Parts: sequence; structure tokens; C-alpha cells
Amino acid sequence: MNKLLALVRSEAVLLSREPTVAAFVLLLPLALLLALGLAVDLADPASTTSRDSAAFVPSLAVALVLGTVGLISLPGTLALYREAGVLRRLSTTPASPAALLVAQLLVHLAAVLVGTTVLAVVALTVVGLPAPASPGTAVLVTALGALALFALGLLIAALSPSARASAVLGPVLLMPVLFLAGIWVPLEVLPHWLEVLGRHSPLGALVEGLLRAWAGAPVPASQLLAPAGTALVAGLAAVRAFRWE
Repeated sequence: MNKLLALVRSEAVLLSREPTVAAFVLLLPLALLLALGLAVDLADPASTTSRDSAAFVPSLAVALVLGTVGLISLPGTLALYREAGVLRRLSTTPASPAALLVAQLLVHLAAVLVGTTVLAVVALTVVGLPAPASPGTAVLVTALGALALFALGLLIAALSPSARASAVLGPVLLMPVLFLAGIWVPLEVLPHWLEVLGRHSPLGALVEGLLRAWAGAPVPASQLLAPAGTALVAGLAAVRAFRWE
């Protein structure tokens, strides 16, 4: 446990020195929230669970934070470690691949916690959106979405031979993930099977769950189990596939 804590501390220091993390976690989603949130009609924003609700704006901002950090920043960090020989040096220490992946997961989760907290404060105080009717549900679906996306990011990192490969794989995966979340087009206009897939994808379940949390509506169990299953499967696959070099 002490070794893991020391690894977490060192990774946290390194992450705090990376300016792109601040852009992914704070600047881009905050700009989106302010630009769109101040322009929409906030009358009865929690009266519907559909994507025409004003609650869709902060849900979109949270989805952007988790998607970019999980699929771009997280695997990019480990890919740079591999390319720079950091992983090779770590392989000579008592640190295990699982410990390194857990440390990366924890520090990026902490960064996302800071980012989503700032977004929530701005949404409630500046944009004027009422608090979710079910705040516990909002926290739960955000946590599950983060775990699912970060596990996928760790799998990308485990499979990427270089930083260049990671820089390609992350955005390539992010685009369909955003599509399945209904970011580009409403899920309702898609074929039924694709709509169902989208509502159970990591970001789709997240956005749907946050909309339901704002409206005080229950979240289907399948939309909680789907990201949890994704996190478990992708996380185990990442540990098995990870190599120091």
C-alpha cells in the first residue's frame, strides 16, 4: 500500500505540471458550458429527460471532460512514458504494471473530480441551472462513466506502442463514443438497435443518467450495469495486455 501511495503522489506531481490536462479538464468544458448555458432558455430545465432540456448543456460538458481525459490525456501520458523510457526504468523497481495503472487511474479521477466540481458550481451559480433533483444519481452515473472511459483509456495505453499511436487511437475512439452519446445527432433519429447501443455506451449512459438525475427520474439498471461492465472488462484487459516496453 505504501508503494502504491508513493507512486500516486509522484504521478500526481507530474500530472499537475502538464498544461494540457488543465485544458481538457477545465478550459474547454467550462467555455462550452458558459457559451451554451448562458444562451439557452432555463425555464423548467429539469422538466424533461430529453436532450432538448437545458440540463443537456452541463451533461455535455461533463461528457467532454471524461471523454477527453479518459481517451486522450490518460493513454497519452502512459504512451509518452513508454517512448521516453520511463516505463523501462520503472520495470526495474518493485512497482507492478497493475500498481502503475491504478495510480494513473486515481490521479486522473482526482483531476476529473476537480473539473466536474468547478463545472457544477458554475452551472448552479453562473448559468443558473437548478441542482439535480437526484444528486446521488448524478454522482453515481458520473463515477461509472468515468471508470468505464478511464478503463478504455488504460487499454489504449496498454496496446499503443508509441505516443503517436496513442494520439491517433484516442481521438479515433472518442468520435464514435461521442456519436453514440447523441452529441452529434439525437439518438431518437438513429435505427433502434443503434439507439439502444448508444444509450448503453459509456458516454450515452452518462448523459442519459445525468438528464434523469436532473429530472428526478429513475435510471434503468441496464444503463448502470453497462458502464460498470465496460470498466471491469476493459480494466482487466488493460492489466493483462500492459507491457513495460
